[in-house]
Amino acid sequence: MISPEGRILVCAAVANAGYRGEDRLRRLMAGGVDGDRLIDVAVKEGLAGLLYRGLEQAGVLETLSGDHRARLQSLYYLTAASNLTLIHELKGLLEHIEREAIRVVLLQGVDLLRDCYTDPGIRPTTDIDLWASPSDYPRVAAILRSHGYAGDTLNPTTFTRGSTSFDLHTHLFWADRLRVRARLLPREEEIFQNTRSVTFDGHAVHALGTYDQVIYLILHLLKHGVERLIWLVDIMRLVSRWGAYDWDGFLVRAGGLEQERAVSLVFSLLADLFGYEPAAPVLRLLERREPQALERAILRRRVPGRLLPAWAHLVLLSSGKDWQTRLLFILESLFPRPEILRQSFPDLPEDGRWALYWRRVLQISGALMGNGATGG
Repeated sequence: MISPEGRILVCAAVANAGYRGEDRLRRLMAGGVDGDRLIDVAVKEGLAGLLYRGLEQAGVLETLSGDHRARLQSLYYLTAASNLTLIHELKGLLEHIEREAIRVVLLQGVDLLRDCYTDPGIRPTTDIDLWASPSDYPRVAAILRSHGYAGDTLNPTTFTRGSTSFDLHTHLFWADRLRVRARLLPREEEIFQNTRSVTFDGHAVHALGTYDQVIYLILHLLKHGVERLIWLVDIMRLVSRWGAYDWDGFLVRAGGLEQERAVSLVFSLLADLFGYEPAAPVLRLLERREPQALERAILRRRVPGRLLPAWAHLVLLSSGKDWQTRLLFILESLFPRPEILRQSFPDLPEDGRWALYWRRVLQISGALMGNGATGG
């Protein structure tokens, strides 16, 4: 059951995604609210900025206490300042990338700031995700190092300077970490070649194709076990601009990339959690690809402020795949290559392979009891 604070967050998110929600938000706020819990859950879900703007636009921000209004406003401005810093850092990098004619693709949060969040204070972004081909990776990495960004010893695709981090992907779906993911999202080279030329504050760069962008966000969401509700709002905001032609094209593309099941899971969750009304083509897909009993049981546990089980992504992300792929994905996710697993246990000696896997067994045992995570 969704708490009153959860319902308020859902209404604020829906209203900010371009759908009606202000009237219901006013009614919910009139009933009284636990301000501390409301804001705590909003922060956890990445929705604090959306809550601030939603309450302001609905004319009910004043129903919160002065301390709660001040805290929410502070979170909004901190998000804006952080995002503006990331944008500034990215612009400096893109000048050099553009000069060397390297194709890089903006991903996730930083692309959404360019595409559908005109207000920098409502969508938190913690780092900058870029995708480059394996052949161009050394050149992009060299540019980052020339700007003072240091590579992470354990995770060499992460580059950090101060509070800013770049995550430089060489595979869209992290197949460099878990090789089986290449089977979960086929035709990656085609996706890379079909990216769109866009501008980021005057600099040429690339973004995923319109449909590929939503499919990627769906997979990212499932990979992380629907960890933050802001990722669902991202998808709602993007598809709110679509017409009938787009929905038909999107579902054709999802079928071509073997992602119909993933699409059905996420739009089923959007309908259950946010009251989202899927377009007619999606409703037909949901009839054909209805979530299975275990998947429905998992998704129903996701309400604002409550996470899914640590193992949920193993079920959700491999849904609809053949059993060999599902088994390989689960096994490699739980027990990846030593160099990948070592990122979780940097304190163990380099030659301690068996100690590494024993520690992993203990970690998984704790996760199954609700005390940890099992992702890779």
